[in-house]
Amino acid sequence: MTDPLSRLIAIGAWPPRRQPISAGCWRRWRPTRKIFRERQEELEKQLIAAPATTWPEAAEKARYRLGLLASTAIAQDPRRKRLSANVLEDFVSLSEAKDA
Repeated sequence: MTDPLSRLIAIGAWPPRRQPISAGCWRRWRPTRKIFRERQEELEKQLIAAPATTWPEAAEKARYRLGLLASTAIAQDPRRKRLSANVLEDFVSLSEAKDA
Protein backbone atom coordinates (compact mmCIF):
# COMPACT_ATOMS: atom_id res chain seq x y z
CA MET A 1 0.00 0.00 0.00
CA THR A 2 1.34 3.44 -0.89
CA ASP A 3 1.86 5.98 1.86
CA PRO A 4 -1.48 7.87 2.28
CA LEU A 5 0.27 11.20 2.67
CA SER A 6 2.08 10.61 -0.64
CA ARG A 7 -1.30 10.03 -2.23
CA LEU A 8 -2.58 13.36 -0.89
CA ILE A 9 0.53 15.14 -2.13
CA ALA A 10 0.17 13.47 -5.55
CA ILE A 11 -3.39 14.76 -6.01
CA GLY A 12 -2.39 18.24 -4.84
CA ALA A 13 -4.37 18.10 -1.61
CA TRP A 14 -1.45 18.46 0.78
CA PRO A 15 -0.45 20.68 2.45
CA PRO A 16 -3.86 22.17 3.24
CA ARG A 17 -4.43 25.75 2.11
CA ARG A 18 -3.94 28.32 4.84
CA GLN A 19 -4.94 31.44 2.90
CA PRO A 20 -8.47 32.65 2.13
CA ILE A 21 -9.95 31.52 -1.15
CA SER A 22 -11.67 34.07 -3.38
CA ALA A 23 -15.21 33.36 -4.62
CA GLY A 24 -14.00 32.78 -8.18
CA CYS A 25 -11.23 30.48 -7.07
CA TRP A 26 -13.64 28.63 -4.79
CA ARG A 27 -15.99 27.86 -7.72
CA ARG A 28 -13.07 26.45 -9.72
CA TRP A 29 -11.71 24.51 -6.75
CA ARG A 30 -15.01 23.00 -5.59
CA PRO A 31 -14.95 20.06 -8.09
CA THR A 32 -11.35 19.28 -7.08
CA ARG A 33 -12.39 19.35 -3.45
CA LYS A 34 -15.19 16.90 -4.18
CA ILE A 35 -12.78 14.54 -5.94
CA PHE A 36 -10.36 14.83 -3.00
CA ARG A 37 -13.11 13.98 -0.52
CA GLU A 38 -14.16 10.97 -2.57
CA ARG A 39 -10.56 9.71 -2.77
CA GLN A 40 -10.06 10.35 0.93
CA GLU A 41 -13.21 8.35 1.72
CA GLU A 42 -12.00 5.48 -0.48
CA LEU A 43 -8.63 5.48 1.25
CA GLU A 44 -10.22 5.53 4.69
CA LYS A 45 -12.51 2.63 3.74
CA GLN A 46 -9.41 0.65 2.74
CA LEU A 47 -7.64 1.52 5.98
CA ILE A 48 -10.70 0.54 8.05
CA ALA A 49 -11.58 -2.59 6.06
CA ALA A 50 -9.06 -4.87 7.71
CA PRO A 51 -6.71 -4.73 10.65
CA ALA A 52 -3.02 -4.31 9.95
CA THR A 53 -1.17 -7.61 9.72
CA THR A 54 2.34 -6.18 10.13
CA TRP A 55 3.96 -3.36 12.07
CA PRO A 56 4.71 -1.39 8.88
CA GLU A 57 1.01 -1.53 7.93
CA ALA A 58 0.04 -0.35 11.41
CA ALA A 59 2.61 2.45 11.16
CA GLU A 60 1.16 3.51 7.80
CA LYS A 61 -2.31 3.79 9.30
CA ALA A 62 -0.93 5.78 12.23
CA ARG A 63 1.00 8.05 9.81
CA TYR A 64 -2.23 8.81 7.99
CA ARG A 65 -3.98 9.66 11.25
CA LEU A 66 -1.10 11.86 12.38
CA GLY A 67 -1.31 13.66 9.03
CA LEU A 68 -4.97 14.43 9.67
CA LEU A 69 -4.18 15.58 13.19
CA ALA A 70 -1.36 17.80 11.91
CA SER A 71 -3.85 19.94 10.01
CA THR A 72 -5.77 20.86 13.18
CA ALA A 73 -5.18 23.90 15.36
CA ILE A 74 -4.26 21.83 18.43
CA ALA A 75 -1.39 20.19 16.56
CA GLN A 76 0.31 23.54 15.90
CA ASP A 77 1.80 23.60 19.39
CA PRO A 78 5.59 23.13 18.99
CA ARG A 79 5.70 20.31 21.54
CA ARG A 80 2.96 18.40 19.74
CA LYS A 81 4.67 18.97 16.38
CA ARG A 82 7.89 17.55 17.81
CA LEU A 83 6.04 14.60 19.35
CA SER A 84 4.43 13.75 16.01
CA ALA A 85 7.78 14.08 14.23
CA ASN A 86 9.42 11.79 16.80
CA VAL A 87 6.69 9.17 16.39
CA LEU A 88 7.09 9.24 12.60
CA GLU A 89 10.88 8.88 12.97
CA ASP A 90 10.31 5.92 15.31
CA PHE A 91 8.08 4.24 12.72
CA VAL A 92 10.80 4.61 10.10
CA SER A 93 13.63 3.36 12.29
CA LEU A 94 11.62 0.44 13.68
CA SER A 95 10.45 -0.57 10.20
CA GLU A 96 14.04 -0.48 8.93
CA ALA A 97 15.25 -2.48 11.93
CA LYS A 98 12.60 -5.12 11.27
CA ASP A 99 13.64 -5.36 7.58
CA ALA A 100 17.33 -5.80 8.48
